[in-house]
Amino acid sequence: MNVSEKKLSVSDFMQEAKSNIENGWFVAALTDELIIDDFSKIDSWEIIEKEKKVLEIRCFNKDKELKLFRSDIGKDFRHRIKDDKDLNEKTLNEKTFDEIQLIDIDLKKTEQLNKKGYVVSTGGGVYPLPIPIEKQAGASVRVRYYLDDKAGVNDWRIVELKGGK
Repeated sequence: MNVSEKKLSVSDFMQEAKSNIENGWFVAALTDELIIDDFSKIDSWEIIEKEKKVLEIRCFNKDKELKLFRSDIGKDFRHRIKDDKDLNEKTLNEKTFDEIQLIDIDLKKTEQLNKKGYVVSTGGGVYPLPIPIEKQAGASVRVRYYLDDKAGVNDWRIVELKGGK
């Protein structure tokens, strides 16, 4: 995993992501909030103002993911970039493994919640998901695992969020 030890602020990361990610998604885990949205709709200043609460941010599309993360509040951020667009098909087949994971959505409870951009899980948790209600049944996330020489997973990234039927 190519992780940069260079100190990077949320502001620097958001600028780098804006210049590297087109037609992508944004996922951020804060101490008190989960943010998931189309990357083009993200207000960078709002995220920068919440820097003290940020634990991890992922900006991604099908070709690339930029990740900013830290182990705990008060620690320095680290970041890494995974860029697949230059990998040939053989390398992708031998060194990566994609998995489709269905997203836990209780459609009946989500409809009752009636809060645009949010869904309710089967356990009752409410979280943001910017997939239209008519495409929430069967919605999924594609995760790519990167394998080392012994077929162990040494990193992973989110490739796409996808609406269902």
